[in-house]
Amino acid sequence: MPGLNGIEASRVIRKSQPDMKIVLLTLHESPDLVRMAFRAGVRGYLLKTDAEQELVRALNVVLGEGSYISPKINSEVVKNVISELNGSH
Repeated sequence: MPGLNGIEASRVIRKSQPDMKIVLLTLHESPDLVRMAFRAGVRGYLLKTDAEQELVRALNVVLGEGSYISPKINSEVVKNVISELNGSH
C-alpha cells in the first residue's frame, strides 16, 4: 500500500477485513515495533533473516489460529506480547 509502512497497512487491512490473518515480514527487531504490530492486528511477526527457515512454519501457525514471533526476538518481548494477546496484561 503506497505511503504506508507494514503496521499502518495492517491496521487498514484489518479494519476492512477483520478476519484477515497477517504475517508481517520485517527487518526490525525492536520490542516496540513487535508490540505495535500485534496491536495493529498482525498474527505473525517474521524477521527477514529468519524467513528462509521459518516462513512456512510461521504461515502454518497463523493459519492454525495461533500467533508467531521470530525466534530471534527477545524472549521477554515474546512473553509480554503473548500475555497481551491473551488479555492478561
